[in-house]
Amino acid sequence: TRRSSDLLVRLAVTLVLTMNIMMFSWSLYSGFFLQLSNNATLMLSWLVLLMATIVLLYGGYPIHSRAYRGIIAKSPGMESLISIGSIIAYCFSVLQIFDSSVHLYFDTSSMLLLLVLIGKRLEQSAKDKIVIGLNEFFSLAPTKVKRYDDQFPRGRYISVSQLSPGDVI
Repeated sequence: TRRSSDLLVRLAVTLVLTMNIMMFSWSLYSGFFLQLSNNATLMLSWLVLLMATIVLLYGGYPIHSRAYRGIIAKSPGMESLISIGSIIAYCFSVLQIFDSSVHLYFDTSSMLLLLVLIGKRLEQSAKDKIVIGLNEFFSLAPTKVKRYDDQFPRGRYISVSQLSPGDVI
C-alpha cells in the first residue's frame, strides 16, 4: 500500500542518515579526529547537524504529528515521549555546537526516531500478513451448501446467500 511504501522510504532515509550520524558522533567522542583543527571538527559537527535535521523533520514527521495531535487532544502517548525526547536532544546539541563542544547528542535524537520507525514498520508488516491470512482463510468458506427440505428430501445445492434462518443444511 501507499502508506507502507511511504513508511519504508522514511525508514530507509532515516536509517542511512542515522548510521552516518552515529559514525561521525562516535569518531568525535572517541577522539578519532584529535589531529583535526577545531574548525574542521566544527565543520563535521555542522554536517552532523544537517543530517540530524533531515532525520528530525522528515523521518520523525509522522511521530511528531501524532505527538502533536495527542498533546492537543490532552491524550499524549508514546509518540509524545519520543518526540519530546528527540527534539530536546536535538536542541541541546545545537546549543553545544555554538559552545564549540564535541559532546553532541544528535545520535540520540536520530536513534530514538529510527527505533520507533523500525517498530512501526514491523507492526505494519505484521498487520499486512494478518490481513492476507484472514483473506485467505475467509476465501476457504464454502459458497454452496446442500439444503434439505420437504421438496428435496435428499438435498439440493444452493448458494450460501440463499440460506434462511431455520434451514437444514
